Amino acid sequence: KSKRVAPPHPEVSELINKLYNTPVDDLASFIGGISEWKWPRSDLGNWIKVLNKFDAILQDIIRDYDVDKLQVNPFTPQTKATVLEILRFKRLLLENSTGRKLYASYDRLNSLLFTSDLDVLVADLKVILRPSQQYSAQPPSAQTTNISSARLISLAQSWTPLRDHGVELHDFLDSKKTPVELELSGESGDVQFQFYRKSAEKAQEQSGSAEAPSPTQHTSAPAAPSSSQASQPTSAPVAGAKPPSGMTAIHIPGVATSDKDSMTILAEAVEKYDVPDEEKFELLCRIRIAKALGKSNDVDREKLVVARLLSIAIYG
Repeated sequence: KSKRVAPPHPEVSELINKLYNTPVDDLASFIGGISEWKWPRSDLGNWIKVLNKFDAILQDIIRDYDVDKLQVNPFTPQTKATVLEILRFKRLLLENSTGRKLYASYDRLNSLLFTSDLDVLVADLKVILRPSQQYSAQPPSAQTTNISSARLISLAQSWTPLRDHGVELHDFLDSKKTPVELELSGESGDVQFQFYRKSAEKAQEQSGSAEAPSPTQHTSAPAAPSSSQASQPTSAPVAGAKPPSGMTAIHIPGVATSDKDSMTILAEAVEKYDVPDEEKFELLCRIRIAKALGKSNDVDREKLVVARLLSIAIYG
């Protein structure tokens, strides 16, 4: 017998209706006016129509910006504001509701982990953190929240270039210290990545089980590269040739000093090396870490550290 959901407090009911009836273009402004939770706690079941509206908006954005594939176009300011405010409100709602196990929009949250926007990534992880605390005895993955454990592990990984040079992460975050002062070599800003390429037959057999999230249930070091070589993958397969199965090694030099953004570098590597979908996220994380080693990348560096700490908290 299903549990009967108690009617919400009149003030909560009023907020639900306002959110539901607010046009999408005005949603960021409306939610932006909610700085803190001022309403009585209610059951999450009362919010299904609002959550379904949010899901539809996020799904359209994920589709329009190819977030699930490779987001090479940044969000417009309006779209970014809408995504950030929806995620912020979801976090507030989960923190102030009962019946949180009803929440089942993890497919959207999992997709947004692959966004090119670090602000959205951090906001997304903050939403995932709250329900993950309900499953502290196990990682919040397949049977619980449908969030990819592989993605969380990639985000939570240690920064190998710093570890290899004996540099602590807190020293690197010190704005008074530059990568040069920390004695990081130029090669620290390169990306070295290996993956095992499956044969076409094996890849086809496993394609159905590769990281597809469940649907929502609401209802040796080379010389320093020249500027023309920077961020270009080396030793790529012959153009037009079918990549052989087996171990594939990727070397992308000069990432830390490149003028290109992380997603553009990833897109070029994906095209040149025919990187399979299941390896793209890990490669993106490696590229972002190398990019963060640049002298003027302190803002993104801090966001990546926050993302790493949140991922550790979620997974651990």
